[in-house]
Amino acid sequence: MTYNAYTDGSCLGNPGPGAWVAVIRNADSEEILQGKAESTTIHRMELQAVLAVAERFANTNCPVRIFTDYRIIPRAIADGTLPKWADPEWRWWTGRNVPDVDLWERLAKALARNPKIRVYWVARCSSEQGKRADELARNAVKEMAK
Repeated sequence: MTYNAYTDGSCLGNPGPGAWVAVIRNADSEEILQGKAESTTIHRMELQAVLAVAERFANTNCPVRIFTDYRIIPRAIADGTLPKWADPEWRWWTGRNVPDVDLWERLAKALARNPKIRVYWVARCSSEQGKRADELARNAVKEMAK
């Protein structure tokens, strides 16, 4: 059975309070993963949403399609940049340090454990589930700001 996961992150300020959401669906069910951080960046929240899904399915053999509107994540995976960063010093091609190495390392490990996980870029709010993930993440951040 294939799972589809629609992810999004939101942040008030950068850094500021943030939240991430993943809406995971298959033919029979739906599961929502979510988290918050008091002081974070939008990059971390977007990455955390994808990571949560990858770790949720890392020790399974299930096919999973993760959809994100944050281009850098699927691009880093598809073009082979992710493994290049990890060997040995986590640097961009420009020589600067890659931010949020702790999350990228976990993502690389989760993806290695389940090669049936794929990550795709989609335009922001391009599907009903993408819109839902966006709304849930934004609402969570707004609640934190109250």
